[in-house]
Amino acid sequence: MLQTPYEKVYSIDEPSASYTGPKELVGVPVAKLNETDGYWSPRWLSLDDFLAREAEEERLKTESARRQKLEPENQLVAKIHKRHQDNCSKHRKIREIFGPTTNYHPNQLVNKGNLPAQGLCDMETMYKLACKITDLVVLQSRGELAMDPWDFLRWRIIKKAREIEQPMPYFGLKSICDDSGLESAEKYEDRLLRVAILRSAKYQGRLNAYAARKVTKPTSPTEEGISSRNFGARPLPVSAHASVDWAARELEKAEERKLKRRARIQSQPSTYQGVNAYRLELQQKREREAREAREAQK
Repeated sequence: MLQTPYEKVYSIDEPSASYTGPKELVGVPVAKLNETDGYWSPRWLSLDDFLAREAEEERLKTESARRQKLEPENQLVAKIHKRHQDNCSKHRKIREIFGPTTNYHPNQLVNKGNLPAQGLCDMETMYKLACKITDLVVLQSRGELAMDPWDFLRWRIIKKAREIEQPMPYFGLKSICDDSGLESAEKYEDRLLRVAILRSAKYQGRLNAYAARKVTKPTSPTEEGISSRNFGARPLPVSAHASVDWAARELEKAEERKLKRRARIQSQPSTYQGVNAYRLELQQKREREAREAREAQK
């Protein structure tokens, strides 16, 4: 499934240079979105404005570091400095993936009708998306991912939204990128995306970061996108590293079996057309038996 080609999932209308499939992307421009384009919604948070705030965040980090040196015992000052450190790390990662020199814009994940009212240009959502793309780039660079990382990520998000049959604006677009380990996040977890992220973590030498799940939500992700919940996690045994490759193969086989089973079912004539058809059939049977009983009494 990591080798699924782009053409198998996406279709484009050449004259309008916009997507015609999947349906959740219909109308989205293929080229990177610009805030002066006609497609842009004035209700959306501005990516340009967010990127422009990075310099101010760096200034605040420097200022809070100076204050912390003057007041090393002040816990409030320490917390403020930590927050600015985290924000600067997130700004750098978001600029790396969604900055002006890249081809990606968060609000092109799906089309307008499937986005939240304010779009997806808030810091936490963009950071989670950016971290996932960074991990997928590792697989692409090794020839294990056929699609562009952005295209792969939004394909899996769209597919998961369909599986849980929930309208996209209310679907966990943020939760699918959540590595908190919370039970509430597991329902949004895409298995193939999870396997891909684990393979990437293995290549980067940080697979142990995913070794344990805790029920407490992380307070601040690190620059690499691994949350603080992972520190002190029980190391994975050597066999677990091999199991990541096995899990990927098994997942691909399971997907193939599911597709074959679905095709086989669709090719067979249906003998059951739902509850109403069953009730009609039962009623007709009873009427037929009653008619036969009356005829037998004559």
